[in-house]
This record gives sequence, C-alpha cells and structure tokens, in this order.
Amino acid sequence: MIYAISDIHGCYDKYAEMLKKIGFNDDDRLYVLGDIIDRGPDGIKTLCEMKKDDRIIPVIGNHESMALGPLRSLVTKSPNELKIKQPKAYYAWMCNGGEPTMLGFAALPEKEKIGIINYIDSFMIYACVSAGGRSFHLSHTLPPYDPVIGVHDASYIDFIWGE
Repeated sequence: MIYAISDIHGCYDKYAEMLKKIGFNDDDRLYVLGDIIDRGPDGIKTLCEMKKDDRIIPVIGNHESMALGPLRSLVTKSPNELKIKQPKAYYAWMCNGGEPTMLGFAALPEKEKIGIINYIDSFMIYACVSAGGRSFHLSHTLPPYDPVIGVHDASYIDFIWGE
C-alpha cells in the first residue's frame, strides 16, 4: 500500500500512532510531503526515526527548506551565535516555529547533526507515484499547472511554497 502524509510539524507521537493505526508493514511505502519539523516538540526525533526506514520517502517542505541554512550553521555554532551571525534566517525560522527544532538539533552530537543535514539534503522536491492504475504527483504544495510544460519545469520555490 502507498500512503502519503504531510505537516507532521514535530508531533512524533501522532506520527507513530498513525503508523500503528494503518498497520504500516514491509510492503508499504509512506511519502511524507514536507513540514516534518518545527512547531511541535519532536521534529528532530521524527527525522531520526524516518531516516532509519527506507520505506519512508521524504519530500521537502518549506519548513525544512527554511531550517536547512540555520541547521548547517548550528553544526559549529551555538544558537546565540546563529542569532547574531544570521539574524534574518534565524528570526524567519523562529517566527515560523523553529525553536523546538533548533533546540533538539543543538542537543545532538556533531555526527548526528551532519547526518540530519545530509538526510534533509536528500529529500525529493516532488515524487511521481503510480497506484491503482493512476499516476499521482506528490509535493508539499501544488505548483502552478501549465498543461504545456507540466510540473517538471516548475521551480523549487513553487514546490515548497506554492503560489
């Protein structure tokens, strides 16, 4: 079975409960369509668990995109240094619920921080999936549709922020 979910926003318990409720098993695939982190308390925990499971395919959302630059800086800098050295990126992220993610990430050992960054870097921008004899386009938002060019020529921003 193929499943899709989005906007977990750091709610690991609800995410784990959903997997249990659907009976997620070895034959299943789960596409997570962005916004795994921020707002809720366990975005980093959710990423760490997803990273262990090849049946879970992440697609980037605006929260991962927004956090990636500051997270890269947090590998070597403290949150206070980030606030001073990258104030615009820091405040934009914090205004969008980034504090729980920042604190969870800052508590990780350096090797795990780098693993999380590499994992987010591996997220797809969109996925094309076939199920039940039909094709589906999966992304965090819907890019503007142009029947001549289709979705393949939409921009990165279109897929994570939409119009």
